[in-house]
Amino acid sequence: MAANLNVSVQAGGSNEITVPPGAVVQYEVIGVLSDDLTQGLALVGFDLTYDCGDLPQADTPTTPPMNNFVYEEGVTTAGLNNPQGYKGTKLPDENNTLRQVGGAQNTIKNTAENAPFPTGTPMLNIAQPGSPVVLVTGSFTAPEIAIECHLNLFNLFANVITGDTTCEPFCKTEQAGVGNISNLTIFVVPGGDADLVSSSPACGQSLWRTRGNFILLSFDGPVELPAAGQIQVRELLDSGMYSTTDLASNFTMALEAGGTRLRLQEGTTSDSALINRRWYGITENGWSGVNGFKVDVLVQRGDVNLENRVSSADASAINNALCAQLGCGDDRREDINGDRRISSADRSIVNGFLTGGAVIPQKPGGHACNP
Repeated sequence: MAANLNVSVQAGGSNEITVPPGAVVQYEVIGVLSDDLTQGLALVGFDLTYDCGDLPQADTPTTPPMNNFVYEEGVTTAGLNNPQGYKGTKLPDENNTLRQVGGAQNTIKNTAENAPFPTGTPMLNIAQPGSPVVLVTGSFTAPEIAIECHLNLFNLFANVITGDTTCEPFCKTEQAGVGNISNLTIFVVPGGDADLVSSSPACGQSLWRTRGNFILLSFDGPVELPAAGQIQVRELLDSGMYSTTDLASNFTMALEAGGTRLRLQEGTTSDSALINRRWYGITENGWSGVNGFKVDVLVQRGDVNLENRVSSADASAINNALCAQLGCGDDRREDINGDRRISSADRSIVNGFLTGGAVIPQKPGGHACNP
């Protein structure tokens, strides 16, 4: 193999985009080779599939360099592609898929005296490192409902012009490898103020770590990062009351999933500021663009299996998931100490809570989640 071809399916310069229902999404597929030991692309092709409806044929390139890969009757004889064109082949039973988008340059240096196409002059150094090219553009329509959609690229293949060829009497080519493929995710969300649609942990479930606890809040539309004080984390007291101490400053906040999910994350260098076996409420407090919400969670360190108590079943779950590699404990309930691993240290913590954690702490009265 020669160089690898890396491709990225993007909209608005990103692999993630948030759009309203029914929006027309413009996309582009960008390609770049992994090294400069060749003289650039000679041929490229791939399939595209859209999992939320019809995928029309892509646009035919009309400008350099990719128009040199196109044959279109009555328009250009420069390149070579499938009968339905560089813009991809639509099969009768595949309305959401384009087959073999792409084409090839005239690396055989054919002339019109021999065959009517291809007749273009080969262009060198296309898609070299540092000079990515737009391989194709196109568009599709987002559905009319709130949903997550994907435009995925697969079956990628490519040839490159070798580094040692002089292109006389023709250009020598060789197969390129398949590099990184980054696909496009489309979040379809309604307009207006965003509503909380789910949380992790869910209302009434537990935070289980001794440090590094996190809370995920998912909304039905994109939100702005809250300013200080616009999210509060307070202990629940009886009669619907709260502690006066707001612990939100112990969490960092970051947006995920196209701006529709907020992650509140404790640090991992010191013990959690949340007291074990106490109930806490996460509430909106003047957060612009977000409707009011309240999520109540229990702190029950060592609760792996979401029973809101600690038992031998939690230790068994850790035994079945042991993994010493850094990162294998990310977002996993088996990681009790927040070190991103699942180890005997986590099991030891659970064992230490077995006696005191068997009974589920009662939630203070007068509190209900919203929504």
